Formats: sequence, C-alpha cells, structure tokens
Amino acid sequence: METTRVICILVIACINLAYCASANNFTQVDTNLSCVQAETAVNASAKNAACIFYSYRGSFCRGIITSLYVFGDKDTVAYGEKETSTFQSYFDIFDMEVTCRPIMRDLYCRYHFPPCETSLDKPRARKLCRSTCEHIDQNMCKKEMALIRKASQSTPIFDHDMINCTLYDIANGGDAPECYQYYPLQGDDTRSTDCYYDIGVGYRGNVNITQSGRTCQSWSSQCPHRHWRTPKDVVDGQNDSNMCRNPDSSAPDGPWCYTTDPDVRWEYCNVSRCPPRVPEEAPAFLTGHPLNSTAIHISWQSLPPSRYKEQLLGYRVKYRRLGSQLYKEENIASNFTEAVVIELDTQTRYEIEVNGFNEIGHGPTSNILVVKTCHSVK
Repeated sequence: METTRVICILVIACINLAYCASANNFTQVDTNLSCVQAETAVNASAKNAACIFYSYRGSFCRGIITSLYVFGDKDTVAYGEKETSTFQSYFDIFDMEVTCRPIMRDLYCRYHFPPCETSLDKPRARKLCRSTCEHIDQNMCKKEMALIRKASQSTPIFDHDMINCTLYDIANGGDAPECYQYYPLQGDDTRSTDCYYDIGVGYRGNVNITQSGRTCQSWSSQCPHRHWRTPKDVVDGQNDSNMCRNPDSSAPDGPWCYTTDPDVRWEYCNVSRCPPRVPEEAPAFLTGHPLNSTAIHISWQSLPPSRYKEQLLGYRVKYRRLGSQLYKEENIASNFTEAVVIELDTQTRYEIEVNGFNEIGHGPTSNILVVKTCHSVK
C-alpha cells in the first residue's frame, strides 16, 4: 500500500515537473505525439549554461520583466539592474510625451533583460526588432530620442548600442531567432478575406497553403517548429487555426505561416494582393471668398497619407453656376491646398467642390461650397 502511494506521488511530481518545464518555454501544448520536431529540443543543461532564471525585484520594469530565463549570466542581470535603476532616476527628468513613456520603458527593460530563446537547437537571446526601434525613433519618441542622444554625449547614462537602431534584428516572418515587436506598427490594418492590403496585417481569410503548396502549421502548435509569434486573433481565442496571417507586421511581403514541413520553417502564403484604391477620404474644411467680380479663392485641408500606399497625384476642383448642369474642372498639384477659380461671371453664385485623385481614379468629394462673385467695379 505504501509502495503504491509513493509511486503515485512520484508520478504526480513528474507530471508537474514536465508541465513546468514546458511552461517556461511556450504556452501551447501539442497533442500530436507523432509530430517530429524540426530542431532538437534544448536540454536543461544547455539552457542553464547559456541562460539564468531571474526574478525581477525592482519597480521600473515591473509588469514587463517578471520571472523568466534571461540570456546571459549573473553579470548580465546585475548590469541590467544597474542600467534600469539609473535610467529610472532620469525617466521623469526628460520631458516625455505620454504616448512615448510606455514604449520607451518597454524598449529599455527588454533590451537589458533579453529572454532566453529556445526555439532552435541551442539557446539564443531574443532581441528587439529593428522596426520597433525605428518606430520609437521616427514616430513615437522622436523628440525624446534626440534628447537622449544629446545627453549621452556628455553623460554616459545610456547604452549607446540601445539607441542605435541599425544594430537591431530585422523582423522577417518566422525567421529564428524571432525578434520582439512592441506592437503592430502603423500601417494598413483593413480587414479583408479574399486578398490583402499593404503587408497583410488585416488579412483574416481562410487560406492555409503556402506559395509552394505546403500546409500551414497551426499557430497554437509548437511542432514541427517552435516559435513565439502568434496572431492576435489566435491569442484572443477568436481563431485557433492554421490560417495565414502577418502577426505584428512581422513579414514585409504579406501573410505567411509556419509550415508542417520540418525542413521549411515558414513561407509566404498563396494570397493575392488587393487591387489599389482611390483616395478614401474627402478634403475637409473647404472654404472660399470672392477676390473680385470674376475670381474666387478657395482652400481646404490636405488629405492624410494613404494607408494603402497609393500616391496622391493632386486635387480636382469642380465648379458651376448655381442651377447649371455643366461643370468645369481644374486639376491642382498634390502639394497645394488652395486655388483661384477665374473667368467667372460677375455677381453670380457658384457651387464648388474638391476631391483628391491618384492613378486609380478620383476619391469622394468635399461638401459643396457656394460663393458669390462681387459686383463689377467700373
């Protein structure tokens, strides 16, 4: 009886240990026992030799760095603690925008405590994606990054490599080791099912075959290819499939997937690009006033850059006498947001409207503006 009890305890302990070991690496569990891994799993001794288990005790990186295997050793985490502690004291000194603070903090913490990447045959550091650094540098924290670079010239409070985006890894689909993306970058996230726009971030179709005809691996599976990158619709439980996606804007040329072929980690999918589109928005805030008896000056707000990458070629100004059926037109270059309509009739009301155009065609028109020319001065 006692022997049976001991055996049961040992079995339960082994199950718990196996679960914990897998949880340290990946959250998904595979039930397909016949699947052959593409890479030999990293054993505990190799992992412990290259990485160190670390529980963050500070406050600056709390919620970003908790308990994880960090690529490196005691010196790595000690240096990270010193750097993040130093930066925290300067964090409130810099005049950072509210939108910049979270991503700057995230970048700094993950840079100094790189997770241990075990998706291949030996441990590696999971680094930050170059596009994340560039997004911070050129968009979210442009002013702050310039200030940090200037401060670093006189006071060595920052790791210069951290603010050098050229040293970061380039995200390229399922290439391993996979870099870390803060969140999907700005771009066209228009939902589509039959084709994809821009680089396919919004694609939600059912294609699950690559361009070479290989079947996609389920995103919730870690076999044959172990990975970190999972589409948001899979994480949210909206989709637990092997459909082609482009999570985190991770691939530059469209939807992709990991394949079920152990020899081919990932490929782009057999999904076509959606046809180009005309400008989506109409010019706003169209205003005008008469210049004299035969001319009217108008102006409008410029159209924002197209989310779909089509280049705005210009604006079309259409005008006609109030009540007339016949329009006249003028094209204005895209870098102008004003025009003068000339050779008009004296003391006459005119309907005027403006829309943008590209090589595909004309977009929606603005609200109609009605302006009356002045009296003729003799």
